Amino acid sequence: MSEKGNSVMKRRGLAAIAIMFGIMMFSLLTMPTQAEVLQNLKIPIEADIYNAGAGEWIHITGEGHLLVTLTADKNGGFHVALHANFQGYVGIGLTSGDKYQITGGNTIQMNFKPPFPSEQSFLSFLNVVGPGRGNNMQTFMHTHVTVNANGDVTATVSTLRIVSK
Repeated sequence: MSEKGNSVMKRRGLAAIAIMFGIMMFSLLTMPTQAEVLQNLKIPIEADIYNAGAGEWIHITGEGHLLVTLTADKNGGFHVALHANFQGYVGIGLTSGDKYQITGGNTIQMNFKPPFPSEQSFLSFLNVVGPGRGNNMQTFMHTHVTVNANGDVTATVSTLRIVSK
């Protein structure tokens, strides 16, 4: 991956961590008794990704959807869910000018009883569909982390698959 691609991915990762931290801190202050929608937003995007199947950078624009919910349980635990979809995204090949359809989404589930134990699952699908054969790319990423009551990470599982078609 190029230096530009690494920079884009690093910025997105840092932004996701900042959002999750803010939501966890907000949940500690609000402590709802039932599922509560914290955010229901349309989010504009403008970013470049590299499509190895087509061998070019694709400029993505559009408006996605983000839903964040929080539930407090009777035992003092919290359950946060973030769901984002990429349904409104389109891409243009920066070399070819070809139009790409972008679909997929992210789901983040966090369960915790402050400060520990906790478990988090991160799931992401991205489909980039271009004209003709060989221009498509599919990505799948799943990470799961479990932390025990002492704050020790007891399990981490990660999977990343990128397929060009």
